[in-house]
Amino acid sequence: MICSDGDLLLVDFVLWPDKNEFIHFFLFSWPGIFLFVLGIPFVTFVVLFKNRKLLNDEQVQKRYGSLYMQYEKDWWYFELLDTLRRMLLTGGLVLAGAGTVGQIIAGTLVSLFFLLLTTRVSPFRSDLDDFLSFVCNLQQVLLYVVGLGLKSQQNGAGGTASSNGTFSNTMFVFVVNGLTITVVVIGLVTILSIPCGEKFERLLKRCQQCGGRGPSSGKNLQKVSPLPPLGVEKRAAVRNWD
Repeated sequence: MICSDGDLLLVDFVLWPDKNEFIHFFLFSWPGIFLFVLGIPFVTFVVLFKNRKLLNDEQVQKRYGSLYMQYEKDWWYFELLDTLRRMLLTGGLVLAGAGTVGQIIAGTLVSLFFLLLTTRVSPFRSDLDDFLSFVCNLQQVLLYVVGLGLKSQQNGAGGTASSNGTFSNTMFVFVVNGLTITVVVIGLVTILSIPCGEKFERLLKRCQQCGGRGPSSGKNLQKVSPLPPLGVEKRAAVRNWD
């Protein structure tokens, strides 16, 4: 927040307010931490662990399929690990000290660990999802490394960074983010082009079958044959998570 005289209004964590003034926020914060931050992942794990032998069941897939069907069978719980990663990179880093070098190092280590984990085990069923996960985790590691360099340079220069170093780091961040966004867009286009291509091909076949049909051709109308139904093997493959 910028005041009228141009000064910045910042939060000073050194100043501890009166506990009686904010006691009601304090009483609601701890139950919220256990219910939401820890409770939701724990309940999710219990539900998936309880139904781990029924993951191919149609009812289980309709109810909980969004939590595990994008992963390999042996990694049905990987969504919980990804939730843990997001928790550590958001709320967990606050405990490491805001704006400190230790906070950046902690974020780098967490991102590097999950980068190595996803690269080693390839938890997604789709190779494209594995590649996108690798690129996104690599981007996080590189951004933390750039942030660490900027912070170290700022501390070494007495609180101010040189213009040359700032420009080079800014260009590096721009290139990394640009490459990541490009890869994500290519992945989305690839994913969306598969069903769109199939729908366009079906529509083209229908148009070809209806080529001689019109209001003036009362006779000799070409009968449009319905599309062949999805085979039994394909229907079984769609429902089978294996």
